[in-house]
Amino acid sequence: DSGVGSYKTEAVAFERFNLGVDGTLEIHPSDNLYDLNNYLRTVKPNIGVKQRIAMVSSFPYPPQILNWTRALIANPKPFTDSLIQQLVAEDIDGVNLDLEPTADATAEDALAYAGFLQGLNKALSEAPIRPRILSIAGANWSTFWNIPAIASALAASGTVPSGYFTSMNTYTPTQTSFEAQLAYNMASFGVNTASASKYGTLVTGLETDNSNADSAAAHFQVLEKQQLCQIAVWRMPLVDFYLPQLTAFGKRCFINA
Repeated sequence: DSGVGSYKTEAVAFERFNLGVDGTLEIHPSDNLYDLNNYLRTVKPNIGVKQRIAMVSSFPYPPQILNWTRALIANPKPFTDSLIQQLVAEDIDGVNLDLEPTADATAEDALAYAGFLQGLNKALSEAPIRPRILSIAGANWSTFWNIPAIASALAASGTVPSGYFTSMNTYTPTQTSFEAQLAYNMASFGVNTASASKYGTLVTGLETDNSNADSAAAHFQVLEKQQLCQIAVWRMPLVDFYLPQLTAFGKRCFINA
């Protein structure tokens, strides 16, 4: 943890919830999950992490997950009420929704999901004590995600802040694929354009599992060229070759900005 502050780690996401039967909220069934939320709250409150984000995951990807997601979208209030109650009770700053259906979704599913996200973002902004953050993980390897529709759904509106989209379609060591997916995401979110305020906030996802020193360096060069300063790294522990890249990234985006 000694280097976290130098990379300006705004948020840490941790496994906490699952999507359950008929779209209900479930506490993650694993007894082996480290209680990172309480560690950051009480043991290391000054480490520099500003936001503690709980994941709602579809892992281990049961075959019914698409039907459960459809049930959630059709009747979101029980899930939303339970989620906000848990976030407030555990003093968690927000949620990262990582739903990855294993069955073929339709275009209608994708649009309905984007509409659900807009409603969830509003509900989280009205949570007791303080507003809670909405982040979602998405890609384009499934028709479940309509990235342009999600970008619009996560836009700030009145007192509702912008939601965050973490791109999983940039989880690739192949440079041509990374650049193509990044360009698509940037266009969908109006990044570096006058229309950016009409969309949510793009966070570029980087995956360490399938990376190597050369691909990591090339990815960060593109991020610098595009003047992007919001990334999400999946997952811990960090591999050694990521550390100098993150140090340089932090200096460019936050220290020398």
